[in-house]
Amino acid sequence: MKRRHSGGVQVGKAVKCCLIGMGLLAGGAVTAQRQDSLEAFYERKYEERVQQAYLNEVYIPKNLAETFGQLEKLTSRDAREKYRKVPEHQAVRQLHFSLGRWIIYNWGFYEGSRLSHYLKQYGVSHPDDMARFVMTAWHRHLNEKELDLKTLVEELRAIRRILAPQGGWKRDTIERKAIEPPQGSDSTGGK
Repeated sequence: MKRRHSGGVQVGKAVKCCLIGMGLLAGGAVTAQRQDSLEAFYERKYEERVQQAYLNEVYIPKNLAETFGQLEKLTSRDAREKYRKVPEHQAVRQLHFSLGRWIIYNWGFYEGSRLSHYLKQYGVSHPDDMARFVMTAWHRHLNEKELDLKTLVEELRAIRRILAPQGGWKRDTIERKAIEPPQGSDSTGGK
């Protein structure tokens, strides 16, 4: 014959609820710990990558002067001449999904590289914006125009502000506070 304690079922439910609640709290703490350790892992990887001259056997330029030199090595004279002759905005727009994608992936803009780190000093942090920045600056360099990088950053910010509310770009990925580039860090010949 089974004995029943009055309220035994109620106590059992309370204990189960308490245990479930404690488990959820502990699970949340573990998830937060995992998130912290994951962020630390990615931060360490980023710090390693921005120090490397080569990523996946591809040379990573360290500034705009080296970037222009690498683009010159990677392209034919005819291709450079065609790029140079097309109006700036049209050239950048037309090559965004070819040259721009190559730059983004091979020069490590998503995971971080010494070039992406350098570009962040100008206040540009989204890979697409970095590619536009590089291609526009290179177009100006090829045409022996003033690079006017501060204005270029402002133009990218303006585009982002216009498109973000329309859902064209989901987030503000140009850093709000541009950091002045280090003095003497670029030898583009003042163009």
